[in-house]
This record gives sequence, C-alpha cells and structure tokens, in this order.
Amino acid sequence: MSEIDFSVQIIPDNFQIFRGNSSAPASEVMARILNKVSGDSGGKLNPNEYRVLIAYQILSPELSLEKLLEQVENDNPANPGSLGEIGMKTGYYVFFVKPTTTTTKLELNINGELYIVNRQELFIGRRDETKNILPDIDLTPFLRGIENKVSRKLIGFREIEGKWMVRLHPESQSTVFLDAEKLNRGEEREIGSTLNIGNSADEPYVRIKTRIISE
Repeated sequence: MSEIDFSVQIIPDNFQIFRGNSSAPASEVMARILNKVSGDSGGKLNPNEYRVLIAYQILSPELSLEKLLEQVENDNPANPGSLGEIGMKTGYYVFFVKPTTTTTKLELNINGELYIVNRQELFIGRRDETKNILPDIDLTPFLRGIENKVSRKLIGFREIEGKWMVRLHPESQSTVFLDAEKLNRGEEREIGSTLNIGNSADEPYVRIKTRIISE
C-alpha cells in the first residue's frame, strides 16, 4: 500500500460564477478571469504567478460528509472508495469549502420574473464577455433593444446581519431610484421596496421589486 502526500485548506464559499465556451483555450479563459478579479480589486495580476487548480465536489447529496465520517469511524466496509479510487495522487490539493449563509433571503422581482437570493452578495448588471463583465443576474433579456441605456456595472446587493443593502456601482452611468429617491454613484443604502432603473421612477426601463424573506 503506497502513501500519498497532498495539501489541504479550508476556505469560505466566496466564489464568483463565470461562464465560458467549452472549446475556448483554457489559458486565455484563466487569464481573463484573473484580469476580471484584478479589475475588481484595483490591480493587475500576472497569470504566471498563480497555480491553476480544477476542483469538483466528490460528495453527493446522498453521501454527506457526516455519513462518510460515520462510515470511516465504524470501519464500515461500505465506505465508498479509497483515496486512490477517487483519483487522489501525490501533489493534489483538497479544499473544504464552507458555504456562506444568510440569516434572511432576498426576493427580487425583475419585471415580473422572480429570483431568490440566498448568498451574502449579488451583482446585477449587463453582461459583456468582451469586457469580462459577468453579473450574477444579467439584465440584457429585460431590455429589448435598449441595452445601451443600462450600464454593464450597475448595482450590488449585500446582507449585513439580516439587513440588505443596495449600492449603485461607482462607474454606473445609469440613473437608479430607490423607491422615489435617486441613488448617487457609489452610494449604499438599506433596500426599500422598489428599484427603478431609468430616467424616471414612474416609467423605468427595468423595475426591481424587493422583499426580505426571513428564515
């Protein structure tokens, strides 16, 4: 029986979702992702300074970590797979991801379409892959030919101890009203009941109704 050495790290679930063409060169995609992240942090990153690790979940909903550890503790022969059988080799990395949790959820009704937000931060805008702007919710389908009237980098939501805040992106060129009050660029306020995106709060291009859902 051979021994293997691998690295382990426990990290929070602070991931962003990216979408790419499966036939795209991996090196180009990874470089674009790093540039997107560096754009958010204010600097420029060198892709050659990073290891690129591809990870996937090895536990299914039917096989929770609790059940797996219970089988190991009881020396259960039904223990599903050795390290070798799950593909572990020397030099591999293991990440334990702790998902972020919210004490309240946020319901977004965007022009009649419902979204439930159960993460602590969310970015809404207009998708533009050429500029690596990949919002969590893309407003393009709601704009129907008036895409240029709404900024790519638009608004963000985040939860703080059960309260939800909304922030107009500092680079946004769009006018956004929180209920009837106009938001300033970079300004963050506690959410109201409605966000109206457009030159008028009465006739917006996009209307987002918000509602907090307690657990």
